[in-house]
Amino acid sequence: MKIILCIVSLFILQAGYSQPDTLSLKNQVDKIFTEKNHQDFWDFIYDRDQNMFTSDRIEEINIENLILVSYYFNKFGYPDFTVLGDKSKIINMVWVHNKYYEIKKLTYPIILQGYLKKAITEFNLREYYLRILYKRYYDDHGNMTKPLSQLYKELEPNLSNQIDIQKIIESYSKNEKYFNQRKQLIGTWKSEDLVYNGSLNGDPYSHNIPGGRVTIYVMPDGKYFFEPMLDGQSHDPIELKVIDESNMTFQFSQIQSSKSYQITKGGDLQYKDETGSVLNSYHPVKQN
Repeated sequence: MKIILCIVSLFILQAGYSQPDTLSLKNQVDKIFTEKNHQDFWDFIYDRDQNMFTSDRIEEINIENLILVSYYFNKFGYPDFTVLGDKSKIINMVWVHNKYYEIKKLTYPIILQGYLKKAITEFNLREYYLRILYKRYYDDHGNMTKPLSQLYKELEPNLSNQIDIQKIIESYSKNEKYFNQRKQLIGTWKSEDLVYNGSLNGDPYSHNIPGGRVTIYVMPDGKYFFEPMLDGQSHDPIELKVIDESNMTFQFSQIQSSKSYQITKGGDLQYKDETGSVLNSYHPVKQN
């Protein structure tokens, strides 16, 4: 399906990708023997993760870090906080900073073991880590209310205590090859902040989600994608379906929701409920 774009200009995007050197990364983990080696490893991961936002290799650093900590996890388990200190918890953020949803599912043992070892509270597990997976299919807040067993059945993350490195590489390469094709950019927008309230085990909570940048583009095969950008990096693209060509209205293809996104005549991107009421507005970002 082709949409006649009379509001937003089209740009052509293309980038390259390279496959991580898994042998070199594994060798770094295989050289860990002493307590100091462990500490040096997590100091290295911490500094690399926290400083990557100033690098032009941010995506490469993310996947390399994830492979490194996955090799470590398979060999030594979840890092011991009592021995390694606060910096060992960076393993959780390495999981978050990975771009692709399927890879998050493959490497979920990191988060599961963090929870089982009480390095991650149930509230943080649900409100942050599981929300990332849950929002791929649902637009409610069931991640805070459904039993964990039900969430795991619905989301199907890896619940073992091992991570398949080869599957990470295969999934990463497949996604990079597809999304680095030439694409047509429809637009980029910046959202307003969102706030939602709820309760967990009788305790109320309020969560503020800072506004983020989003991009909509068309792939060569005609598929439309919605790609969020948070903390200066892009996140897993989500496929869209066109539900009203004349009014430039989209819905997510896989998320169970009647809500939609519409590009207005003024150029804004509006997120609407089933009645047409605007839930959030995104304003155009000028391209450099």
